[in-house]
Amino acid sequence: MNITFAVVLASRYAQVHTDLEQSHTDLQVLDKMKDDFLATTSHELRTPLHGIIGLTESIADGSLGEVNERQRESVSLIRQSATRLNALVNDILDFGRIRAGRADLVLAEMDLGDAVRMVVSLMAPTLKGTDVTLAAEIWEIPRIHADRNRVHQVLLNLVGNALKFTERGSVTVTARREGPDAVAVSVADTGIGIKEKDIDRLFQPFERSADPDTQMAGGTGLGLAIAKRLVELHGGAIRAESVPGEGSTFTFTLPVHPGARGIEKAPQAGQDGAAGIAAVTDRAARLQGPEDDSVDVDIAAAEPAALADAVILAVDDDPVNLKILRSVCDRAGYRIVTAENGPQALAMVERDRIDLVILDLMLPGMSGFEVCQRIRETRAGQFLPVVIVTARDQISDLVRGFKTGANDYITKPFNRNELHLRIENQLAIKYMLDMERSLMNGMRREKDAITDLFRRSLSLRDSALQMVEWERIIQEDLHIAHQFQMKLMTNSPSVQELETYVHYQPLLQIGGDIYDIFEARPGVLRVFIADATGHGINASLNTVKILSEYAAVKETMASPAELANHLNQRFVQFFKEYQIIFTFVLADIDTRAGRVLITTPGHPEQYILSGTRIVPIRLRGPIVGISEQVVYEEQEYELLPGDAMVLFTDGVFEYFSGNRLIYQSQSLQDTGILDDVIQYGVAEHTAEELALRMMAYFISAGGGGLIDDDITYLMVKRR
Repeated sequence: MNITFAVVLASRYAQVHTDLEQSHTDLQVLDKMKDDFLATTSHELRTPLHGIIGLTESIADGSLGEVNERQRESVSLIRQSATRLNALVNDILDFGRIRAGRADLVLAEMDLGDAVRMVVSLMAPTLKGTDVTLAAEIWEIPRIHADRNRVHQVLLNLVGNALKFTERGSVTVTARREGPDAVAVSVADTGIGIKEKDIDRLFQPFERSADPDTQMAGGTGLGLAIAKRLVELHGGAIRAESVPGEGSTFTFTLPVHPGARGIEKAPQAGQDGAAGIAAVTDRAARLQGPEDDSVDVDIAAAEPAALADAVILAVDDDPVNLKILRSVCDRAGYRIVTAENGPQALAMVERDRIDLVILDLMLPGMSGFEVCQRIRETRAGQFLPVVIVTARDQISDLVRGFKTGANDYITKPFNRNELHLRIENQLAIKYMLDMERSLMNGMRREKDAITDLFRRSLSLRDSALQMVEWERIIQEDLHIAHQFQMKLMTNSPSVQELETYVHYQPLLQIGGDIYDIFEARPGVLRVFIADATGHGINASLNTVKILSEYAAVKETMASPAELANHLNQRFVQFFKEYQIIFTFVLADIDTRAGRVLITTPGHPEQYILSGTRIVPIRLRGPIVGISEQVVYEEQEYELLPGDAMVLFTDGVFEYFSGNRLIYQSQSLQDTGILDDVIQYGVAEHTAEELALRMMAYFISAGGGGLIDDDITYLMVKRR
């Protein structure tokens, strides 16, 4: 009897266990189906959202007809709603990737204090006209090993939440050490607070406080859930403390050296801010609300007349997207033709005159990557710009797009003015490259025509008139090229601890020397000086293309060496037929660390003047644009308060044709000019005074003479 009862009981227990396992399996399948549904739906929502935002922008700016103020306000409300919905879609996509285990961490050394300062500076403008203050308190903390973009995302979520629920008072972000092997960041506010029973629910997806006061602030309930999972991916933890009516404090901790697995990025000094600036700005813009449409750029007024006749091919299978692109191009004065798939686009490129292609990646039958690659194969020897405009925002897609031959990459929804400027730059480059080819062919035909003396004597008058016409065209092209070159060069030395002075003197109206100076991230000045081969038309085409390629990546590349290797690969792979070769100096001057990271591909020896010492910078390497097998490196140098750095092109050596001292010297140091500056006193004089001292020495040593090359030199002094 007992045995029978035991057998029956065991059988029932086994059946219940089997049923529970099956139910658990079914729940896991349903959970995965839910995540896949959310991700797929979010991707599909991006395209119509882009259409809504783009069409409302066209209505608001009057591109589709006049609107009154009341209509403009209604359109603005529609656009704001679409922007908020787009932010929700992005959060759902992000949460889906994290939950599915597809959110890889890109681990690298970073300064958490800099990350906090950057987020506070980006969010501060949203507080204008409110009774809320935002401040940062950074204690002495070690550098950590983490994913910069994900840490920025966590900070933006927490600070955004604190500002949302604080009507008056303050929000304070504090970064401090937490034990020997961790750091902690706290975001404390004086807002409405959270009931104790709701705190644990806040970190669950799509969960929000049940308090009706907090419901009024809006939100999706995903921000804190995403922040929690990102912190835990790093091996950290997040917690919340709150007193209703007094405020809340959210604190997360991160290990200095996480045990988390991720994509390990080689440590390179000076990369804390640049690689994440675009991502931080984008997320901050989503928290701040839609962009201000009051600032508009008159693109057509800045374009040469030759660009207004450009024909643009837009390739997209969505008629709404094509309508938006047509509105953008019509507003800029371009002629636009459209294609709905890859084969149709390739046939039009082969058959018709096309000056630029705007290409979507998600096309039926043939992907945008394949279309771009086929264009490069069929139009080899011709420069046809391809600008990818897509909803796919993964770094892998961007890299693949450039590798298949794209010239630029923009994600939807895009800013119309930004798209205008990028189209303008690519068309300007194409215009000048085509003009160079036309001039070369015309000159070659002219040369063949005058080889026969008899024919030359009969057509001397016509040839003279033709040469006058060529000279007029060349002068016009030089003027256009000069305008574009000056437009692309940046001189914004906004780092307070540094002062700069630039001497720029091209040999002709436009030369082969270029420079670019801007603040790459807080306290870091990025300086770029390049020397391309040739002068005049050839040099102008080369420098405009170099500046365009540099400008496209200068804010996203983390270090000088990384940027140098990227430029070399681009010019070897895509511009080899144009024989664009150049040397350059690229330096990141970090005033907080008191150091300089520098690379000098093919460039002459540069110098740091420190007290009574002359420190040569001898790191070189082959000229850029010759071989894709080259790997450029960078070196670190110390730059103390009162020190100066001298950067220049080789035109300095040829400043005066009669100056034997310069010609016989192997380096600038051998001329004695740097010794003269040292005796003059580096610490006691400004960058401009030191640069003018150098010029005075050249004049006295050379005794006057003709200029044989472009002259560019830059003096940077740390105060």
